[in-house]
Amino acid sequence: MKGRLFVIFSLLFPLLSNAQQSHELLQAATIAAEKNEIQSAVYFYRAYIENEHPTDPRLFLNYAHALRLSYLYVEADNAYEKVMFLDTASAFPEAVFYRAMTKKNLGKYTQASDLFKQYISLQNNDTTLLVKRALLELEACRLAPLWISDTLTVYIEALDTIINSPHSEFNAIQLSDTALYFSALRP
Repeated sequence: MKGRLFVIFSLLFPLLSNAQQSHELLQAATIAAEKNEIQSAVYFYRAYIENEHPTDPRLFLNYAHALRLSYLYVEADNAYEKVMFLDTASAFPEAVFYRAMTKKNLGKYTQASDLFKQYISLQNNDTTLLVKRALLELEACRLAPLWISDTLTVYIEALDTIINSPHSEFNAIQLSDTALYFSALRP
């Protein structure tokens, strides 16, 4: 009898310790996010998601926010998409807004416009700050392609090694077409 209990306990113990470790990962992610240690939060959320494969939209929303704040827009877009898929009760409409923001930051203005329109329609004429911002961002998505097509052609020339040294240069000021003044740290 003792032998059977030992075998059963031996088989169940690794599962229990894995559950404890996953809980600690989620707790560490939450604490890191509260302390604005965004990179750490991304790491812990990612590790938790890879271990547990959760279906909680709030968890993915927190993960997506951390990714967006870390400028990992492609991954944030995927995480917000997952939130929208899992959020069947429409409890997190802000996920649509922030997914639109990631699309805009990636330069996908038509997709971002569609998502901003979707977010505005979900809010039913609400006048919150986020809805007002969505209206402004929608206009920015409309104007961005116009601004991109209207830019001047710029020629960037690499300067001589006298200027581009392995040491830091500070406060470069162009005096005329031929003169560039700067200060440099030299050995």
